[in-house]
Amino acid sequence: WKFAAAAALAAAAVAAATLAVCSRSRHRRARSAAWDYSKLKAVVRGTDGMSLPAMFVREDVFLANARHFAAVARAHGKTIRLATKSMRVPDLIWLCMSVDPEIYQGLMCFNVEEALWLADNCPSTFAKDFLVAYPAIQTADLKTAAQYYARHGATLCLMVDSVHHVQELSRLWRLHAPSHPTAPKLKVCVDIDMSVRFLGGLLHVGVRRSPCYSAQTFQDVWQSIRDSSNLQLAGIMGYEAQVAGLPDQDPTASFLGAMVARCKQGMMNWTVKPRRGTIAAFLREQGETVGFFNGGGSGSALQSAQDESITEITVGSGVLQSALFDWFRDNKCDPAFCFGLCVTRLPSASTVSCQSGGFIASGEISPNKAPQVFLPLGLQPLPFEGFGEVQTPLDTSRCKVALGVGDPVFLRPCKAGEIAERFHDYVILDQNYTVLRRVKTYRGLGLTFY
Repeated sequence: WKFAAAAALAAAAVAAATLAVCSRSRHRRARSAAWDYSKLKAVVRGTDGMSLPAMFVREDVFLANARHFAAVARAHGKTIRLATKSMRVPDLIWLCMSVDPEIYQGLMCFNVEEALWLADNCPSTFAKDFLVAYPAIQTADLKTAAQYYARHGATLCLMVDSVHHVQELSRLWRLHAPSHPTAPKLKVCVDIDMSVRFLGGLLHVGVRRSPCYSAQTFQDVWQSIRDSSNLQLAGIMGYEAQVAGLPDQDPTASFLGAMVARCKQGMMNWTVKPRRGTIAAFLREQGETVGFFNGGGSGSALQSAQDESITEITVGSGVLQSALFDWFRDNKCDPAFCFGLCVTRLPSASTVSCQSGGFIASGEISPNKAPQVFLPLGLQPLPFEGFGEVQTPLDTSRCKVALGVGDPVFLRPCKAGEIAERFHDYVILDQNYTVLRRVKTYRGLGLTFY
């Protein structure tokens, strides 16, 4: 019976793996419908100075995705704060913000220096509203914030999550605030932990970032801001990372990950929304008015837009639609970008080897952090080699396109922003695959914020 049980388990594993591969294949076909391999290949071959690897963006798809999120936000009376970390291409940031200026009203940055650069270089019509999403507590950060306030006024907000943060920012701002009699108070936002904890914290679902978890902890932070003479509470952030960043239907997910994904809606209804509601109610009771209450991400835009406690949602990766977001149930967007690699070797009749390709995303080490082979259809990575820094072999046995040395293949990154650190510029295409322009990434502009 042990042999039979083992055989049954092995058969089930094979069936599950086969189903996952078939699911990924069907999903790829559906997602690639808006793209044409032959036309992309013609762009590579017909554009002077084109060298692979290169990143391509379909502007029409990008704009359609941006309008989709704007419609979701508008339908529920919310505005959108665009996460710059998920683009890192200034021209695309401004393009997205111009889609619906009534809805796209602020930027969420990952660094004070980045916020200052964007404020210095934004279009003249752009209404500055910058939130740095991660704590900035070093002296250099506050000196940069002081430069920002001196040039652009109090349109920058920094993040805190503890009494210690508040005290440290207050001390540093006292030392480095713009030196004039009416120096403005430094705006701060409190980051509320939206993770789920069971059994006294023994079981933790979500990220480990902010220690501001309980209502009492928040009240302590709020009181410390109120007692400060040079800080002002400008906003609240309640980001539910375990919902926004965890795909519903990822076939590569572990058993535990799949179980957590099935509970996402329950977590939103039973923990996230009630906790945000408690904070909002406390602020009303205290007569405290804040400029914004932020929540959500591309993977939870709809659920968070339906939360009456928040005033704005954050989106970023979903506008470019990186591969990770294909597996979200509520996703209505199409891939807006992909990168091309050049076939440089033919190791066998059923294998090609491409130059570069090892653009692995950050986070937990898992199969879905690798790029997704996009076009032509049927290509598969080799399980014992994967995606290499300088060369990537691909199995062509299921591909109907004959590939030779010099031909391009196209892949999609798992995440949307950090891939920009690999490219100097992006090639912008229209729906007819005409090259409209090339736009610089942060890297191409010589900007390194981390």
